[in-house]
Amino acid sequence: MEDNVYKIDKNFELSQMNQKTKPNYLLINITFLLVIVSILQQFSFFNSYYSVIRNVIYLIGFLAVILAIRHFFKIKIDNFTRYFLFLFLSFQVLSLIGILFGNSINNIGTLYLPISISFFIYMIALVIYKNSNVKVYNILIIIYATLILLLTINIFNTYFGEIFISSQYVYAQKNSKGPMIVFSILFGIFLILNLKSKILKIFFLFSIVFEFLVLNLIRNRSGLVALYFAIFILILKSLKIKRISSILKLTIVILSILLFAIFASDLVTSIISSAIEVFIKNYNINDLSNLSAGRLEFYAQALSVFANNPIVGTLGIQNYYVDNAFLLVLANYGLIGAIFYIPFILFVLYTIIINLRKNSIKDLRFYVSLAWLTALTISIFEGLPPFGPGTTYIIAWILLPLIISKNWEKRMRI
Repeated sequence: MEDNVYKIDKNFELSQMNQKTKPNYLLINITFLLVIVSILQQFSFFNSYYSVIRNVIYLIGFLAVILAIRHFFKIKIDNFTRYFLFLFLSFQVLSLIGILFGNSINNIGTLYLPISISFFIYMIALVIYKNSNVKVYNILIIIYATLILLLTINIFNTYFGEIFISSQYVYAQKNSKGPMIVFSILFGIFLILNLKSKILKIFFLFSIVFEFLVLNLIRNRSGLVALYFAIFILILKSLKIKRISSILKLTIVILSILLFAIFASDLVTSIISSAIEVFIKNYNINDLSNLSAGRLEFYAQALSVFANNPIVGTLGIQNYYVDNAFLLVLANYGLIGAIFYIPFILFVLYTIIINLRKNSIKDLRFYVSLAWLTALTISIFEGLPPFGPGTTYIIAWILLPLIISKNWEKRMRI
């Protein structure tokens, strides 16, 4: 790939990154490998080796942590990182208390492992951010978007083979793969707006269309809601810009023509019907509990569990799961857990809002903020986001330092 494909604006500066410090390429390469292997693990032809690959991921992650930890305590730590460290330690203590009250060490709480893994990934990401340059992130985004496209092709070929909306969920891992596809779509838009290569623009345009198709086929409803919300924010941001790029203008014109053609043809009924079927097929629209896949009943049960133990919940002893991150915290860790958890989420949300307002639609930080906005949106419908499940949100944690820092004053684009 030619350098001018992801050439950086000559006026671009990274004031937070130490320009005199040589990037830690060993840590960067190991982290890239961690991302690549975590995605490859999701391919169907590696199902027989899932446990082996998972152990390889743990090993790579451990090596990255060892390399990062000696630098972590040498860099200037911001308030967000201090609080994240506090959150991490708080849930260690809560899990330890759960063990003392009879919980098995092999069953130490719903959020213990996801928060721990997320913290260590963020620690690695922060060290890379402090000792890196923007080209590292450009390459990472291109690799991630390309691999997720290959993953969606694998999902389509393995579980579908043709375009249809099934009455049953064909792909069981839809809620863990859906957010990854959403991230790839958002980063694909960023790449189309910034890449200089027309061939790569076309490639990622195809990627976005195909990934959106697969996202509908697997019926990842929470991911679709989050994506629609992100696109809505992107459109609002675009309309506020006085000088919209020619690419964006062209995109708006094309979409307008397509929308006119759709609504002026017989295709409108089937297209709208298919879009609606993704959300309601095989559900009773007159029964909110059924339409929410039983979530409302589980929400009520979670509140009942919380009411029985309002201070500390079940302490993770029961590993109570519910499809809502806030209710999951309340049920498992009570008010104490919520007191630790809520400020962290509010801090991230505040950071998202600030970055969406001040950064342009060609700035990577805008799309990192959109990715995090989708993660928080999905957490309304799922219990583990943005900390899990597994490595679903690894790319979000690696990119998080880009929007946390207050010192990136120039535009961040390719």
